[in-house]
Amino acid sequence: MPSRGGVEEARAAVLRTLLYYRIFRFPLREAELERLADRPFSRPGELRDVLDQLVARGDAGERDGLFFVGDEAQAGERREAERLAAEALPRALRRSWLIARFPFVRGVALTGTISKGVFRDGDDVDFFVVTAKDRVWVCRTFLMLFKKLVLLDSHRFFCVNYLVAEDALAVPDRNAFTATEVAWLKPVAGGERFEAFFRENRWISSFLPGWRPAEEVSPPAPNGLFKRLVERLLAGAAGDRLDDRLREAISRRNRRRYTHLASGDFDVALRAEKSSSKHHPNHFQERILARHAEEIRAYEAARGMRLGTGSEA
Repeated sequence: MPSRGGVEEARAAVLRTLLYYRIFRFPLREAELERLADRPFSRPGELRDVLDQLVARGDAGERDGLFFVGDEAQAGERREAERLAAEALPRALRRSWLIARFPFVRGVALTGTISKGVFRDGDDVDFFVVTAKDRVWVCRTFLMLFKKLVLLDSHRFFCVNYLVAEDALAVPDRNAFTATEVAWLKPVAGGERFEAFFRENRWISSFLPGWRPAEEVSPPAPNGLFKRLVERLLAGAAGDRLDDRLREAISRRNRRRYTHLASGDFDVALRAEKSSSKHHPNHFQERILARHAEEIRAYEAARGMRLGTGSEA
């Protein structure tokens, strides 16, 4: 028989998780809650019991196997977003393989909404890219030139906003938002690089103890003739100097363009390190973490219950 304290902790963990996803109007299935809650469940069936109790008490809702806090329209919205994602996914996968063919690309994964199996009007297809050592900024420049010159600056199916080098895979932003985004990452090419990436980011389990990487390994990134030739031309000291100069130029441009960001926020939202490039000018993670804290406080006040803050790294 589970203790009263254990049951209450499990309820709080489920509610914290549902409140997080309510920000995105994204109700969760039971299996997703098992993987994404910030507390492990101690026995088989514990989560199902907790969900049944929450629904019976009116603390959460359920429709068609989707659990939520708030209005049940969220379930229908997710179903529609899944339909749109199924239509968009083939094109997103083609773009993934296109990116994988670029010089110095070693791995490509879907991230953002499409990685969660949903897609809505106004969403972009976001990509996470692993590059060769010391070539993050050369790789980023090739990709951005292609977007501007060939795709006429359209980013709906070509939003490459995070690149890391294969020798520096650890993500420095260790918080619930980043852990959640990494947990949903869907590798398309470069499976061995992503196996190493998940090993380097085991800290995710401190926020999502039930999560494990998918066992399926994606195929290697293609290594065609054009890719090999460009990489040979830009090998050695010449490529090193070019990468450094591109990093400096892009960083200066971003500082002129995004003056609304304070220095500390700029360094997180528009990371410009030798081994990583991050382009999140809206500083989304800080907004979501603050919003989640507000959601928890409002729910506690309305329901007269204590949810706490969950796991911390």
